[in-house]
Amino acid sequence: MSGSMDEMVIAVKRHALLNYESDGWDYVIEFWADEDIMESIGKCRTIKGAIKAVGNHCKLLDSWRTI
Repeated sequence: MSGSMDEMVIAVKRHALLNYESDGWDYVIEFWADEDIMESIGKCRTIKGAIKAVGNHCKLLDSWRTI
């Protein structure tokens, strides 16, 4: 399913809210503006791809938290 950038940002935020306590998704809810999400989405063209791309960034941030 492809989506516009706005649809992808909304889907990422929804996913982040549903997964707030896992894999660093709380960073998206607590600290990221829509522009940050868009930057992380990059050139993804699907909602699934957008969630995966942002999730990769979240996991990296989460790994730093445990250091």
